[in-house]
Amino acid sequence: MGLRLRTSLTVTSAFVGLGIAVYVLFSVIMLDVFGKLEQARAAINSDRIRESLLGIQEDLAARATDWGHWDDTYYFIQGKNKAYIESNLNYEALIPFDLAYVLYLKSDQSTIYAGKVSTDSQAVIEMPKEVKAELLAAPPIRSFIEDPKDTPEHGIVTVADEPLFFAISTVRDSKLEHDPNGFLLFTQRLTASVQEKLVRRVRLKLNFATAPFTGEAASVIGT
Repeated sequence: MGLRLRTSLTVTSAFVGLGIAVYVLFSVIMLDVFGKLEQARAAINSDRIRESLLGIQEDLAARATDWGHWDDTYYFIQGKNKAYIESNLNYEALIPFDLAYVLYLKSDQSTIYAGKVSTDSQAVIEMPKEVKAELLAAPPIRSFIEDPKDTPEHGIVTVADEPLFFAISTVRDSKLEHDPNGFLLFTQRLTASVQEKLVRRVRLKLNFATAPFTGEAASVIGT
């Protein structure tokens, strides 16, 4: 083999080796870049879902406050508004809000009204005693009742292995001139209409899967 041929083969081999090294290095860098981009995208989507879930809770809390700081509700707690149930706690009035359970308590925690919005019977029926017990035992709800705040409490609790959005407010007169005389608790399921609202908020394709509730929105998957 001549010197020129050996030199050409050496140079060619060097260039091939360099090309392979550059390709491998470029691939590693790009994989790392794409990996970080995918992680950032997942984090952004997760934040959007979390914020949207919080928005649904805040909407429910605003509704609980509107109803709780209302003269009609204030007098209902006092037993002076007997038409309240017929006018406000019927199926047609509650189902547009996707409410699951509605609970009214006096300040001494005695029950004024406890209803379940049943889509099966299309009526508001009596809340099961075990459901009421679980709701009142839930730490955030129990904490609010024992130490009421001026602003409502909201979040997610699990009742009978089912996650529920909740909002609890004190009951006061509309002008806030008198001390609270009770509590109003609204809960909401992740119904089809609530899921649709969540999808509109996040502007993502979401898959909703039934899974054991662990206290976080782990059953909502964004793509």
